[in-house]
Amino acid sequence: MTTSKFLSPFRNLHTELDQFFQGAVARRQGFDLTEDDHAFELTMDVPGFTSENISISVEGRVLHLKGERRIENDEGNKRYHSRTRSEMSFEETIRFPVDLEVEEVSAEMKDGVLTLRLPKVAKPGAKRITVQPKVK
Repeated sequence: MTTSKFLSPFRNLHTELDQFFQGAVARRQGFDLTEDDHAFELTMDVPGFTSENISISVEGRVLHLKGERRIENDEGNKRYHSRTRSEMSFEETIRFPVDLEVEEVSAEMKDGVLTLRLPKVAKPGAKRITVQPKVK
């Protein structure tokens, strides 16, 4: 048995593991979250997703994001020379330090970037109360 034949299965395993871990890293969705005095803004790259396969819900201080991208299988007469595109899904739950104005949350998607604007519940204004002496 030559060394080349002995190492061949390990090279295949190494290649498969590389492909697996590259895919696992690619499937992890990252996001940016910023805040100003009135709202939070979340920006997330969602390449290949459409608005139909992304679900967003907000309850009080909690945001739930979920998405799933499927790759269509072509059952025609095509022979693939390479097939590295993969199905992708993500699920994120984010808890905010303040309540969100649920009815005012908005979401837009453009060029594979999802942007959510999450307004904070307006704090009631402060008022100083002066104690008046009781008149007899």
